[in-house]
Amino acid sequence: MAELTLVELRPVVHFREFPFGTAADPSMREFASDRPHPRQDDLLAYLRSGHVLALPMGADLTDWLDRPRRANPTIGARVVGGATPMGDGVWFWPAGLIHFVERYNVRLPDDFVRFAADQDWRVTRPPDPPERFASKVPVERTLPPPALRKIWPPSRLTPVAATRPSFFTAMP
Repeated sequence: MAELTLVELRPVVHFREFPFGTAADPSMREFASDRPHPRQDDLLAYLRSGHVLALPMGADLTDWLDRPRRANPTIGARVVGGATPMGDGVWFWPAGLIHFVERYNVRLPDDFVRFAADQDWRVTRPPDPPERFASKVPVERTLPPPALRKIWPPSRLTPVAATRPSFFTAMP
């Protein structure tokens, strides 16, 4: 049986305005500042250099402090949806955090700032997670249901139509 390593990532912030925020979380307004952090350019470079963890549909994020503006940052030459999860192997954040740090000088936790500084302000590869944040999970390899075994393996499958990519048919 194969093993899969699961890593528990720490959220950089919990704001009620972010996706999956709750009413018990603090408002982002409480962390906005009139002046940028002394290392704000370095922090923004670190956040932008994070790994994209998923590409969710509908990742467009509203700027709750200036509606109807969007909080979709530019990373490289590409606009990324603000709800897109990013991370460095230890921490994770929504891409929209970049917009709020850049536009409203939103303060980030000191332990995250120290971690980013220790990484020389650049995410290169995810560091090996501390043992307490990683766990091994057994993964069983299973066969498809008997009805699908006639058209297995998947390399013999092709989409029926581009408009319905979830339906497959066997190739002759």
